[in-house]
Amino acid sequence: MKHYAGLDVSLKETSICIVDETGKFCRELKVTTHPEDLLRVLRDPVWNLVRVGLEAGPLSQWLFRALTEASLPVVCIETRHTRAYTLKLWDLATVKEIRTFTGAGWVNSVAFSPDGRTALSGSDDSTLKLWDLTTGNKIRTFAGHRDRVCSLAFSPDGRTALSGSDDMTLKLWDLLIPVCRKNDSCCAAAIP
Repeated sequence: MKHYAGLDVSLKETSICIVDETGKFCRELKVTTHPEDLLRVLRDPVWNLVRVGLEAGPLSQWLFRALTEASLPVVCIETRHTRAYTLKLWDLATVKEIRTFTGAGWVNSVAFSPDGRTALSGSDDSTLKLWDLTTGNKIRTFAGHRDRVCSLAFSPDGRTALSGSDDMTLKLWDLLIPVCRKNDSCCAAAIP
């Protein structure tokens, strides 16, 4: 059976996720971010790796070179160019995907409502999107920032949310304002 590995690299540790050709999770682990430690896992013949995906980043050239020199089928991916733009909800106990939310944009931040029924995502397109976690549907889009939204928080009662943006502003949003009809954006949602 064919297998695929994805590497999530940080300075100290790299998370390795191996799936089979059906998408079933076969192994997940963390190792020290060093080629020798990665190779100990990735060279295991039981995996018969068809592809190893490595996200472009500060350590990617070093790791890419070492893995290709070891004859692994590695590709380096700049994730901003994949255009996947999906948000996924996972059950951490079973490591199974529960739902995919499409049309999320490049997501920088996510916050769950206190009641667990909705979530907010903040994106590079300067918007917040409110999602129904049961159906996966987008409830509405909030526009008002001039740069990417990088942080989000719900109020304890779930009626308002606070967003932070690279435009150097914080905005307080009333989540209960009736939905605007124009372009699916809520033009008056920010509380002055």
